[in-house]
Amino acid sequence: MVRSRYATVRGWMGGWPRNQPAVLIVFAAAAIVFALASGMYTRWVPAASAVLLILLAAYFMQLRYLLVYYLVLIGSVVLSAVLRDDDISPGVVLVLVLTAALLAFFVRTREVLGVQGNTGQDMLVDLRDRLRAQSLPARMPEGVRMEVAQRSANGEGFSGDFVLASVREQSDVAHPVGGRAPDWPGALEVAVVDVSGKGQAAGTRALLLSGGLSGLMSGSRAEEFLPAANAYLLRQEWAEGFATAVHLVLDPCTGAFTVRSAGHPPPVQHRAGSGTWRVLATSPEPALGLLVNGSYAEVSGRLDRGDALVVYTDGVVEARGRDLSYGVDRLTGQLARHVRKGYRGAAAAGVDAPRGNGDDDRTVVVLWRD
Repeated sequence: MVRSRYATVRGWMGGWPRNQPAVLIVFAAAAIVFALASGMYTRWVPAASAVLLILLAAYFMQLRYLLVYYLVLIGSVVLSAVLRDDDISPGVVLVLVLTAALLAFFVRTREVLGVQGNTGQDMLVDLRDRLRAQSLPARMPEGVRMEVAQRSANGEGFSGDFVLASVREQSDVAHPVGGRAPDWPGALEVAVVDVSGKGQAAGTRALLLSGGLSGLMSGSRAEEFLPAANAYLLRQEWAEGFATAVHLVLDPCTGAFTVRSAGHPPPVQHRAGSGTWRVLATSPEPALGLLVNGSYAEVSGRLDRGDALVVYTDGVVEARGRDLSYGVDRLTGQLARHVRKGYRGAAAAGVDAPRGNGDDDRTVVVLWRD
């Protein structure tokens, strides 16, 4: 019930009401009430309080109605001064005029973009939440567990990293791994993508790419995903039009998996039997969006019961003045503490492994068989 009421209020506040003349009348009445209250209760309702009416009106009104309201508000401020038998200080007038001008510019920009109220922010937040929801499939294959942890650069709300995960329903791979196609019906497919740039600068491109690559993942064979993603990125013709990616397909029944990488740091496998960590020797293929007709070699392996695969972005392992192997060692050191817990909480621990001020996007995906 509480969430329902909150959603109703948020939906109403998300944009201006369609009946703009009615909104103008309501705010005009509020301006008159303000003038009377300011004249009667000078200490509690100073003339500068009109700033609040300007802010609220800019939130709910279209530009042409807002400009008309400004005329009404000028009259109410003058009426307030007459009732108080006092002059309005030049400082208050300057504040009101500057506030009105800035908010009129904001409303004009909002109308050019075609959004209402805070709808633009809500759209971005909704897209971000949908993007994060794609990082875990609606249902996990039996016997497989997965955790995803992400941190955006400098604590921003948007990140250039994203994760796509789904359960492939049809077998399209012609070359099997260990005598069996790794994407047989029910196989788990995961892609971790790191768009060039970081934080909000890369977040918008990540939002766009996630939708396109999600469609490519569901509509192409496993070995065709990275070439198709590369072609898709090239078609965007962005100034910073590249991204690194790693694509993993796991057979949850046998544990056979394939990994293909496009300029991405190599995944790490933990072998429960020996307690060792092994960096998968993926080929140093170019990042997506750099070369036409890029080819991406696969690395195959097997995930036994109790084993884990760890996929991460470069923000987790990069450190100034140090080799990437240092960052990988630090990452595996953090993850090792969670082996006895069945890897639960390992992704969150891994994403916090790097030292520094957190000025890069970081993502860690931990996948294991239990």
